[in-house]
Amino acid sequence: MDINEHANNLKDYGITVIDNALSNDCVERCRKTIIKYFNDKNNLSKSYGGRIGGQKVKADGFNYKGLEICSEVVENKLVIDVLKKVLDNNVRWLHHSDVHINFIGAKSFHDDLQDRLWPSRDKCGIGTKDEDYEVYRLGTYLTEPDEKDGAPFFVKPKSHTTRYTGIHYDEAYEVNAKKGDIIIFHSALLHHGGNMLKDRVSMFWAFGNDNLHSKYHSMAAIKRQMNQNQSEYTLSKILSSRLDKCNIKYEIDEKELREFMEISKDSAKY
Repeated sequence: MDINEHANNLKDYGITVIDNALSNDCVERCRKTIIKYFNDKNNLSKSYGGRIGGQKVKADGFNYKGLEICSEVVENKLVIDVLKKVLDNNVRWLHHSDVHINFIGAKSFHDDLQDRLWPSRDKCGIGTKDEDYEVYRLGTYLTEPDEKDGAPFFVKPKSHTTRYTGIHYDEAYEVNAKKGDIIIFHSALLHHGGNMLKDRVSMFWAFGNDNLHSKYHSMAAIKRQMNQNQSEYTLSKILSSRLDKCNIKYEIDEKELREFMEISKDSAKY
């Protein structure tokens, strides 16, 4: 598919898959780096990774020392071109990334909206049900699934529009993404992960339209990730330099972030 077809798929169905987006070399370097990182149990997200047995998770993974190599995926030119097309050249990094091994906490249909921490509309004037909330999650599997595993990812096409149209879409679709493919999907799209018998290594991250909705998504993600990691948020210089190279905005005003922390919902459970 060309860039226009990918952009049309994202607008119409809420999802597209860029085949072979990552080289085998990139896949292997990221996979080995993640496995090595999680060999140290101290690197797990303290209030998240151990919540369900067997999984290894690092929220805000692209920002942590030892995982820097993973952030090179944000420089993928084809992915950026697709995002620029669907977002009218107005792309923002949303400070929302995760690395996983055997993540089993998302096996039922859900969305990736950050409304659990979003302030009420009367406090900020906007909400996640607005059509202007244009946030896309991106994911790649670094382990090749076997046929007996089934599809690694499932979605309900068009369900990203339900929040503002009221029209529900219940038909599920298998996404047979291969190792190194990049799945791009709207954060409001209902989705869930598949099953895999061997260790499944994966990475997820997010971009959105450079507007107030995306800034609020970023701040909600930062607050959630701080709670999960039980540490302060710091943007990696390696990650910011990659974003600068691609002319992608990412700045979060410190005063705005402090105000958000005060008016956003309690994050104790996340």
